[in-house]
Amino acid sequence: MNRWFRVAGGVCLNLCLGAAYVYSVFLTPLQREFGWTRSELSVAFTLSIAFIAVGVLVGGRWQDRRGPAAVSLVGALLFSAGIFLSRYTGSLAWFYGCYGVVVGLGSGIGYTCPLSVGMKWFPERRGLVTGMMVMGYGAGGAVIAPLAGYLVDRFGWRDTFGILGAGFLAVTVAGSLFLRNPPEGWRPPGWSPPAAGKAAARGGRDFLPREMVGTGAFRRMWVAYALGTAAGLMVIGHLAAFALGAGFSARDAALSVGVLSVGNGCGRIASGWMSDHIGRVRTLFLVMGATALLLFLAPGISTVPLLFAAVFLIGYCYGSQLAVFPSTTADYFGMRNLGNNYGLLLTAWGVAGIIGPMAGGWIFDATRSYAAAFRIAALLAVAAAAMVATVKAPPPGESPRTKVRGIAAAVLLLLSAPALSAAGESCPVPIAANSSPSSDSPGAPPTVAMTFSDNTNVVASIDRNLRWKNAAVIGGVALAVGAYGAKHWWDVTSSFGTRNEGWFGQGTYAGGADKLGHAFVTYAGTRMLARVFEGLGNPPEHSLRLAGWTSLGVFTGVEVLDGFSSRWRFSYEDMVFNAAGVALSLLLERHPSIDALLDFRLLYVRSDDDRLRGKTSPSGDYSGQTYLLVFKADGVPPLRNVPLVRYLELLVGYGSRGYEVQRDPHRQVYYGVGINLSRVLGDTLFRGDLKGGKIQGATDTLLELFEVPGTAALTGRRP
Repeated sequence: MNRWFRVAGGVCLNLCLGAAYVYSVFLTPLQREFGWTRSELSVAFTLSIAFIAVGVLVGGRWQDRRGPAAVSLVGALLFSAGIFLSRYTGSLAWFYGCYGVVVGLGSGIGYTCPLSVGMKWFPERRGLVTGMMVMGYGAGGAVIAPLAGYLVDRFGWRDTFGILGAGFLAVTVAGSLFLRNPPEGWRPPGWSPPAAGKAAARGGRDFLPREMVGTGAFRRMWVAYALGTAAGLMVIGHLAAFALGAGFSARDAALSVGVLSVGNGCGRIASGWMSDHIGRVRTLFLVMGATALLLFLAPGISTVPLLFAAVFLIGYCYGSQLAVFPSTTADYFGMRNLGNNYGLLLTAWGVAGIIGPMAGGWIFDATRSYAAAFRIAALLAVAAAAMVATVKAPPPGESPRTKVRGIAAAVLLLLSAPALSAAGESCPVPIAANSSPSSDSPGAPPTVAMTFSDNTNVVASIDRNLRWKNAAVIGGVALAVGAYGAKHWWDVTSSFGTRNEGWFGQGTYAGGADKLGHAFVTYAGTRMLARVFEGLGNPPEHSLRLAGWTSLGVFTGVEVLDGFSSRWRFSYEDMVFNAAGVALSLLLERHPSIDALLDFRLLYVRSDDDRLRGKTSPSGDYSGQTYLLVFKADGVPPLRNVPLVRYLELLVGYGSRGYEVQRDPHRQVYYGVGINLSRVLGDTLFRGDLKGGKIQGATDTLLELFEVPGTAALTGRRP
C-alpha cells in the first residue's frame, strides 16, 4: 500500500477527533436551556482537554508496545460514544462525564497514533507530514462547526450530538484501519539517516521517558507549550460567545469558529513545512510572538472581515504549535519511544486546557467582558515566546543515571524552593577540575573543568545545606511580607472577589501610581534577592531564577489574599505589573549593556498628605512617590569617558498627588536631569581599596533602585 494512504487515514481520524474545538457552538444553547454559568460550562471543555492529555499518555505508551491499529480503534469508539451520549445531558455531572471525560479520553488515545505513524513512514519530512496528520484535528472544525451550527438551529442541540456521534463512528473506524507501522528497519527509497554531525538534532539517540524528563530541553519545551497553548485555548473555548457578545450575528459567530479551525489546519501544514526549512525553535518563536500581538488587538475588533482575519491567524498560530512540538520531540529524543515521550510533553497541553478555558470563563463572569481575558492570554504568549527561545537540543551521550539523579535532586530542591522552575537559560557550573596531565596518557592536555549546560545538573550540584538556606530565604521573605500585609492591608472576608481598577486614568485608584508600585516592588525584590542567593553560594543564573520566581510567587500570593479583602480585591492589572517588574529585572540582569544604560528607580519624599493623615507609611504614601525611568550617559560608549558628561542622567517619571486625602487629586508627569551618584562614588570614594568590594556592590544596587533626594532636577506637568 502506498504510504500516503497512511496519511489519509490519519487525517480522516483526526478530522473527527478535532470536534472538541466546536464546543463553543453548544455553549449558548446549553446555557439558555439550563441556566448554567459560563464558568460552569467551561469545566466540560477543561475536562475534555485534561483527559485528552491523559488519553495521550495512555495511548502513547500502549501504541509503542502494541502498534497503532488497535489503539486508534479504541480511541475512535470512545470518542464517538461520548459525543452520542452527550445528547442525554440533564445535569452538569452527566455532561462532564460524557463530553469531558469520555470524549477527551477517546480523542487523546487516538491522537498520538497518526503522529507516530506519519513520522515513521516519512522520516525525511517529519515537520510536513506531522502537520498534515494533525491538520485534520484543527481543520475538522472548519467542516464540523458550520454543520453543527446548522444542525443546532434546525434540530436542536440534543439531536445534533446524536447525528454527529453516529457520523464520527463511521469515519473514525474507517480511518483507524489504515494506521499501521512500517516494518522494522524500513527506510524510504533513496533516503539515509542524518550524518553523525546532525545526530544530536535529528534523532541521534532514543531517550527513554525517564531520561527525557530530566533534560532542560524537555522542561523548557513543556513550559513553553503550556503557556503558548493556554493563550490559544482561552480564545478557542469562548470564541463564539465572544463574537456574540461583541455584537456579531449568530451566523458570523458560528462561522468564526470554522474560520479559526481553517487557520488551525493551515498552520499545522504550513508551519510543519516551515520548521523543516528554518528550524523548529525559530518557527515556534515566530508563531508565539504573533499570537501575543493578535490577542492584544483582538478586543478592539468591530467588523466581520477583521474578526475572520484575526481568528484565522490566531488559529494558524495555535495549530502551528501542535504540529511543530511533536516533530521537535522526535528530533531531540528519538523515534523509538515517541508515543510515550510526546504523551509526557502533551501534559503541558492538558495543563493549558485547565488554565485557558476556565480562566476565560471565570474572568468573563467577573468582568462581563472577554477583553481582560484576551490581554492576559497575550501575556502568556509573550512568556511562551521568551521560553521557547532558550530551547536547545540535549547534548548527546549524557548519562541516564546522571539524569535520574538530576530529577531526584530537582524534586528535593523544588520542595524547599517552590519558586524555582526550569525557566531561563542554562548556566554552566564547574563540578571538578584537574590541571595535571593524565598519568596513563603521557603528553595529554590538561583536563578542563567538567561543566553542565543543563539546569538539572545545576540543581544536582547544590548541596543540602544550600537548599535549606535557599528555602529559609524564600520562607523568610514570604513570612515578612505576609506579616506586614496582615497588619496593614488585609481584612479577610469569607468570599473571593475581583475588581477592574483600570490603568492610569484620572479616576483610577491612586491615579495608577499603585501599578508602578507593584512593578517596582517585584523589580527591586528580584534584583536584591538575586544578590542574596548569589551570596549564599548559588550560581549567578540560578540565583536570578530563584529571585524572580520568589518575587513573582510571593506577590501573586499577596494579590490572591487581596481577593479575600473587602477593601482591596483581586486586580488583574496589579498581576500584570507584578510580572512586568520581574521581567524588567531579568532583562537588565541578563543584559549588562542595557543595565548600564537604564535604571528603574523610586524617589520618595514624605508628602503633606501623609502628614495630614497623621502617620508615616511610605508604602501607601503615593503622593510622596515618584517612579523614574533613568537613562545614564555612562551607558553610552562614546560618552563613557567624557569628563563630567559621563555623570549625567536623563529622567522621565510619573506620580500621583492628593488621592489619599482627596485634595486636588491629579497625576503628574516629570522629566529632568540628574547626577549618576553611583558613578561619582565609583570614581571617588570607591576608587582605592574599596573598589569592586561588597560595600560598593551593595551601594550600587541601592542606587540603581532608589533616587537620592536632591540629586535630580525635575519639572512636572499634569497630563
